[in-house]
Amino acid sequence: MIIIKKNIIKLIIHDEMISSGKSEQEILNEIILERYIDPYWYQIVKTAYEKRMSIGKFLALIWMNTDVIGKRDMIDLVKYASKKTANCNSDLPNPTNPEWHHFCDLLESLSLYLSTALATRQSNALKNSIVKLSDIIADYNNNNINIGQLEIYQIIIENWYYLNDKVKVYNLLGTMAEMQTGWQDHPSDRIELLTLLR
Repeated sequence: MIIIKKNIIKLIIHDEMISSGKSEQEILNEIILERYIDPYWYQIVKTAYEKRMSIGKFLALIWMNTDVIGKRDMIDLVKYASKKTANCNSDLPNPTNPEWHHFCDLLESLSLYLSTALATRQSNALKNSIVKLSDIIADYNNNNINIGQLEIYQIIIENWYYLNDKVKVYNLLGTMAEMQTGWQDHPSDRIELLTLLR
């Protein structure tokens, strides 16, 4: 990788300003937009950065934007969230969380989607996912919260083909991201997330 000296960068930007008639801010804006921000996501990125949102809140904001459903493939974001969840320092909060019952209802919807898929396509993988999810739901309904989100993410990832256009799946992803605590918020995590939105 070539490291360009600071004074060379300044001279190039100066030449671009003279050549194009653009301000330094306009040139830097174009570079940032080209490298990091897809215009489709601009409002979400702007909100996340202005409010200094955690990675979890940032992901929740993305997934709660239902305009994206069916227009963008979000599997890489789901895998990213799963990977980052593995590094979180806690599991889901306990049932006193106001979102708890909503979360459990969304798990039931996920189960229904998988059962519907199984009715039209026999698959051992689908059957296994339904059994795993039934066990998770039973545990949660009994206030056993020892199962973290990784298992739920894994079920969603394995069955993305059947789930990628379901609003309640995105609601579930957003709710999980919102409820999870202990997200790592290193700048490299945010840059990785921005890269996935390109």
